[in-house]
Amino acid sequence: MQRRVYFFCGTSAVGKTTLLQSLDPKRFLIESLSARTPRAKLGNPSFSDLIADHELAFKHQQFVFDFFVDEIYNILMRESRSQTDDRALVFERSLWDVAGYTSAFKLGGLLQLQADVVSGFDHQIQRGIWPQRTKWIQRIVRFEIDPKIPYAEDPARPNAAIRDSCDVSLTNMLRWHNDTTITPEQMLRLEEELSHDDNE
Repeated sequence: MQRRVYFFCGTSAVGKTTLLQSLDPKRFLIESLSARTPRAKLGNPSFSDLIADHELAFKHQQFVFDFFVDEIYNILMRESRSQTDDRALVFERSLWDVAGYTSAFKLGGLLQLQADVVSGFDHQIQRGIWPQRTKWIQRIVRFEIDPKIPYAEDPARPNAAIRDSCDVSLTNMLRWHNDTTITPEQMLRLEEELSHDDNE
């Protein structure tokens, strides 16, 4: 069985959730993949705390990253075993997002480790052996900052400098993954074409 999996990727407030909420649940299986659970276990540190405390930022980024790895893997395993659901799987966030913030917090050593893990994980998703011979067709859906839209800062969001730094880091990291990275518009066009083919 062959299925598509999309990972939404982008810094804060770039439209990931807006597009996610517009998708038809009859065609897409949506996974929110929130960092709230791992952050709660660390006492929900503010972004100001993470900027000020290098050790806390390191612990936070590693903890969230490990949580995301486990969640993504378990969901892919669950869906690989399902032979009745052929909807495209959509994750609201990606491992690249976590690595982008790791870079923004200037955790260079941890960033290199996470980037290597993500590359290996991407390879596993596309070429690994999954239950029921499921073949995953992966695409990273890259959301970039629109400079025309003002950014509303609040305590639950990173400040503009961290947000912008994450965006730049994602651009730099994903340039090596052009074969699997698409824009939201390209994703919607692809799905529209596939829907048209299914209806013929």
